[in-house]
Amino acid sequence: MVGFADSAPPYEEPLQSGTVAHVPQSQFPDIVWPALTEGSKANTLAVLAQLLQSQWWPPEELRRWQLRQAHEVIRSAKDLPHIKAAAAEANWRPDRPLDDATWQRWPILTRERARDLGDALFPAQTPKAHGQVGRDATSGSTGTPLNVRRTELFSFMYQAIGVREMLWHDRDVRQTYALIKHVPSLDAKYPHGARLENWGGAAANLYATGPAVVLDIKTPIDQMARWVRQVAPGYLNTFPSAIDSILDEFTKHGWPAPPLRAVRTQGETVTPALRRKVRSAWGVPITDCYSAEEVGYIAHQSPGDENQLLVAAETTIVEILDDRNRPCGVGEVGRVVVTPLHNFAMPLVRYEIGDYAEVGAASPCGRGLPVLKRVLGRARARIRLPDGSLRFAYNPSDVFAVIAAVRQYQIVQTKPDRLTVRLVARRALETGEARLIETGLAESFGYPFPIDWEYVESIARAAGGKFEDVRSELAP
Repeated sequence: MVGFADSAPPYEEPLQSGTVAHVPQSQFPDIVWPALTEGSKANTLAVLAQLLQSQWWPPEELRRWQLRQAHEVIRSAKDLPHIKAAAAEANWRPDRPLDDATWQRWPILTRERARDLGDALFPAQTPKAHGQVGRDATSGSTGTPLNVRRTELFSFMYQAIGVREMLWHDRDVRQTYALIKHVPSLDAKYPHGARLENWGGAAANLYATGPAVVLDIKTPIDQMARWVRQVAPGYLNTFPSAIDSILDEFTKHGWPAPPLRAVRTQGETVTPALRRKVRSAWGVPITDCYSAEEVGYIAHQSPGDENQLLVAAETTIVEILDDRNRPCGVGEVGRVVVTPLHNFAMPLVRYEIGDYAEVGAASPCGRGLPVLKRVLGRARARIRLPDGSLRFAYNPSDVFAVIAAVRQYQIVQTKPDRLTVRLVARRALETGEARLIETGLAESFGYPFPIDWEYVESIARAAGGKFEDVRSELAP
């Protein structure tokens, strides 16, 4: 069964988070290391109870816990050459607590450096209690392909954070949950997509949910809209640009609004204009989240302010840094640097993910979680096929990830019948490597575009700080 961790359910009788008694910081680490055994429902509820209390901790208490957990991540990976070198530079020692001064000395790990490390990024072993290790690949917002490894514990914590977000936004678990995304394990092609008996993950673990339905993101946009109309979901989760296009199709055909309770978005910046458009056309709010394949959830939309994202501080340290690696203040935009706190299979310490974000003021809801005002640097594009139809661009990062020579890439449509692939590479691609990418792009876009190869020294960001790994330069 495929699990959608960001669709975990609320309790039938939701806990009132604001009235939960304060739990001392020292108790928290004892519960965030559950044994991955048959008691997963009890473990989920135990961790969720802690998360519903830790969200009210003052920032300084959260910070103390974060440094304790980061110390364990570093200690588990201290024999890896790059961790050993960074520890020496920061003057970190395993026999003394990690403090802020040491943390600030720890060097930043860029995505390019992480990519160059290859298998040296991963420890040979992880704690047995953290479960099995899964593998994946991602290109993130920078177009730099990166292999990813995750433990079961990481996935467990990811789902627990997802449950908390569900509670924040009072979702009705009985509804049909629709997801437009690339899910390799499912045959989710139009017109039917894939249908699952429940929401999967933590949702199915805790409740008898409604069904989940899935459509491949590579589906042409007019068919996406027809599918949404057909399945009539209570919740719809996809990229903001896909929502925008689906809404346009509904308007063009004069179709009535689907019976939605809310729209869920991820992967791109949600504009105020899109929020207004969704409310006007469908009468529902957008709830957004910020996540990354190699990190998990980074932040979720605040339950009290749609213009704020609350950082998942119990599972990830998030820093917004300026060009001199100093923390940005409220209203300032800087580089996003993250440290996942539970994935010992891929210890990323002060990892520069490639995005930019603006620091927000403290949340009016009273939670002590750090606040992001907005996230920049993420984008998707629509590709126009020669017949005039639009295809939402699924980025086949796994194709690029297996080619070690590729450091960064960008796919650009400059002509109706051709694509340009810009590469920052150590060398020119071999014939077999080029064919592998051509095949992957043909599958991704649903058309065998001829490709013009362009080797460059660097690929610049677009205005506003975004990196567009897929972009169309054709007129609308």
